[in-house]
Amino acid sequence: MIRGANYSYFDPTLKNERQRCANALLRYNNACQLGSGVGEEAAQSMLAKVFNPLLDKTHAFIVAPRQEGLLGPGVVIEPGFRCTYGYNIRIYDNAFIGEHTRIDDSGRVEIGARTWIGANVTILTNDVAKDAIHRKGTDGQQCYTRGVVIGPQVIIGTGAVIYPGVHIGAHATIEPFAVVKNSVPEHVLQKAPTGAQSGNASAHHYGHEGGILGGGM
Repeated sequence: MIRGANYSYFDPTLKNERQRCANALLRYNNACQLGSGVGEEAAQSMLAKVFNPLLDKTHAFIVAPRQEGLLGPGVVIEPGFRCTYGYNIRIYDNAFIGEHTRIDDSGRVEIGARTWIGANVTILTNDVAKDAIHRKGTDGQQCYTRGVVIGPQVIIGTGAVIYPGVHIGAHATIEPFAVVKNSVPEHVLQKAPTGAQSGNASAHHYGHEGGILGGGM
């Protein structure tokens, strides 16, 4: 799957691994709710099981995954987080991921240290072959992946969508609601389409606490 070769989304082993990840995420997201009675240390332990299936003793694997993800020290992931498998994600030190962000880690996803990802961001790695021979719906190996790399100290605003195969260089800034289809070099500002941002927010708000790239986004 992560090698880029075509594969079937409906492969029983992959389906089993997606179900495991969904259950691990449910436990973590429920633990983050006010009044859950789950302490911070216990919640972090639940989060670690999302990224490392070998720590998850509650699941019966068809075939035990051979890879595991990375959750660096100081990483904060807000509730509502979703991912596909967990074990294809590497998040480095002190990165932040806002609420209800979704990472499709059918392919590898790397998020650099001290990167800030706002709420409701979507990161995609899975794609479907467009040629006629592979347009078979649920019948056939129509899917393939392209990994996403997000460098250190990147800022991604709320509602942005990152396409498969994109690399975002260090210190780049992605405006809220931007759709990123091509790689973004270091220190570059990727703007959103005209009218995509609500209100009158503009680029000069970047970096101001509570602005369009503020907490929660």
